[in-house]
Amino acid sequence: MARLKARPTLAWVLGLLGAACTPDVPIGSPPALVGVAAHVPDTTRELVLFALGDAGTGDANQHAVADAMERLATSSAPAFALYLGDNFYENGLAGPDDPLLRTAFDDVYDGALAELPFYPVLGNHDYQGDVDAQVGYGAVEPRWRMPARAYDFEADLADGTRLAFFALDTPALLGASPTNARTLDELSAALARSEADWRIVFGHHPLHSGGRHRIPGTFVRRLEPVLVRGDVDLYLAGHDHDLQLLAPPLGYLQIVSGAGGRLRSTARTHCTVFAAARYGFARLSFARRTLVIEFFDRQGDLLHRSDWTKASARGPLQPAQLPATR
Repeated sequence: MARLKARPTLAWVLGLLGAACTPDVPIGSPPALVGVAAHVPDTTRELVLFALGDAGTGDANQHAVADAMERLATSSAPAFALYLGDNFYENGLAGPDDPLLRTAFDDVYDGALAELPFYPVLGNHDYQGDVDAQVGYGAVEPRWRMPARAYDFEADLADGTRLAFFALDTPALLGASPTNARTLDELSAALARSEADWRIVFGHHPLHSGGRHRIPGTFVRRLEPVLVRGDVDLYLAGHDHDLQLLAPPLGYLQIVSGAGGRLRSTARTHCTVFAAARYGFARLSFARRTLVIEFFDRQGDLLHRSDWTKASARGPLQPAQLPATR
């Protein structure tokens, strides 16, 4: 049995040296992390989830990615999806009754995905509209699990393995204000208190990327040390409209999964494990000491798989096998 519960509030190195791998909108100030209570469907000793972002177009490309997710969901039984921002294009939501809630979410993720919980974060396009309408949407759509602009939750597996997830409001963190510093302090404190075997942080903006967007170095220098000190295993983001797996030489893996509805060209960096300019999404499978990362395109074809293991909850992740990439 796996369950999520509210909370109050990869460590490995490839030996990559030299230039750091790396990649726009200062807005607002995020609130403190807020816990969220939820339920995950029964599992045994594995937690499977989907991750995708930059999806909210409502067009044929978003539907094609959703259809591929739906076909895969019938066999892999994901517990939930991480929704990595830019949830509604072009300008976020006009209000709580915006038709985009139906045409770019409800009517897209249906069928085998109709009961799948989504844990969203905000992107820069979301901030061009009514952010509170997104935060409040969970009151009428139970599978939209977004209690605040920043929040956290945990998942427990049947064997006692614990996974902690921390959702960030990265558009706000890109702005300069004392509140931003306090929020990073709160994330740091929450990571220090966590006894989870796996620590996963997700937000819209990546820290490193071979895509077209470039993130200010100040943002990277402020957030990355928090992830490193907090023994974070994995950071997930969107923003660049492609699929990437990167291994920064600082102790964590990073996924960019920003091709759920938009697409741009991409490139490789010094810490790229995989990169593809293809519409698609990521599937992650966590067990006690293993992580399987897979990327699928909108036809449902496997583009990449790599397996990772670690000897202990705080131990470094090591590649268990050579990545399989088409």
